[in-house]
Amino acid sequence: MKEEKEIKVQLNYQGSIPNLKKELEQIYGIDFQSCETQEDIYYDYADYTFFNLNHALRIRKSSKSEFTLAYKALFNIPFRTENPWFVLEYEKNLPISKNECLELLKIMCISSSDLALPELIDLNSLKDILQQLNLKMMMKIEKSRYSAEGSNFKMELDLVKELGIFLEIENNSSAQLLGEILKKLPYQKEIIKRGYTTLFAQKILKHPIPDFDNKGKNNPYWNFLPGQKEIVINIIKEEKKF
Repeated sequence: MKEEKEIKVQLNYQGSIPNLKKELEQIYGIDFQSCETQEDIYYDYADYTFFNLNHALRIRKSSKSEFTLAYKALFNIPFRTENPWFVLEYEKNLPISKNECLELLKIMCISSSDLALPELIDLNSLKDILQQLNLKMMMKIEKSRYSAEGSNFKMELDLVKELGIFLEIENNSSAQLLGEILKKLPYQKEIIKRGYTTLFAQKILKHPIPDFDNKGKNNPYWNFLPGQKEIVINIIKEEKKF
């Protein structure tokens, strides 16, 4: 489990992807050597509980690796004065152990008392567990991802089917550095404070996702699952992420 410091933007770029890669490489002195295709299957309850809270539960099949399981949520923590945004991510390669599954369910505030979990959980076992929890496959997002690394940041260029072109910049030390990197981008862009799940739900599934910004202004803790606020704040304090 970890926190990420990242900025994601959607680019309005009319040229080809090869040209965009070359331009970014020249601007940032990087090299997009790595490319992979990803197929992401997202699970949620029938009422879109996770999507409505800006959370995501995902099984990913990648051209570079086997299947992975991830849970990701974006929270606003007011007492973190430098950067109040906290990205919580729990990600494991499949198969996972029983204890890893229990840890994930605890973070998601899902009761596991009625589940008979095997000691090792592979893809088929995981799908069965999700079905028992009434979590359904809600969407599939396909993308090509090009990755590069600078001296103190990582950059990922995503071409997302049906959604467009996105750039994600990540580092582990300074939120201020992310802003400085972003300023160098010469293209028209929009900062995205939500994941591909939310964008896909809004634009493709036509599901009315709430206005996250307004909800956050009225109550910064609006999107915590019941019992999750204490869990997340304890994680932050233990890792001294404030």
